[in-house]
Amino acid sequence: MSPIEKLKAEAVALREKEIAAGRAMKHCEALERVAKSHGYASWRACIALLESIKPTDADRAPEESRPSRLLDGDFEAARQSAFTSWMAPRLTQATVDFSRNIGLLPIYAETSGQCTRYLFWHLPAGTQCEVRSGRAKEAFLEFDRKNCDQGRRLISLHVGPDQRYSAVWISAEHHAAAVQFLSRFGISPAEHPGGT
Repeated sequence: MSPIEKLKAEAVALREKEIAAGRAMKHCEALERVAKSHGYASWRACIALLESIKPTDADRAPEESRPSRLLDGDFEAARQSAFTSWMAPRLTQATVDFSRNIGLLPIYAETSGQCTRYLFWHLPAGTQCEVRSGRAKEAFLEFDRKNCDQGRRLISLHVGPDQRYSAVWISAEHHAAAVQFLSRFGISPAEHPGGT
């Protein structure tokens, strides 16, 4: 079942639940509520982003995780003005640590060659997160397992041309808000095995 089909099925179930509880709900209202519950601004925005994703076997990350996607056009211009400059590895940890001290999270990390750049987000209070950039596949899988065990969800994933993995995990209760923030820059959330 495709992601769009899953969301449509969720909307049908929501509508049936509301009707059973004596509350009238149109199918379009159910679609809007489902889209918003997953962090999208609207059903139309959700469909536009999901339809732009054309998965191929080459795009699959380990264990079928799907990396974040970057939409072209106006989104590309917005990202270019919001991304940090490319940084050498010795600068990235200091940048992440400093940013956390002022309430910013690198919500998306991208590694190319030996350089990394970030898109920052103001953290909601109480957000737990982990950022790992430029890691080998095995290290990514280990960090992923540990974060999932701690209740964090994979929010963004970039796999560079040199097969270096950059990922961000965030506490589950802040996942929808993070998805919505990423969508403003035309970045889809990473898709994790099992939908978590």
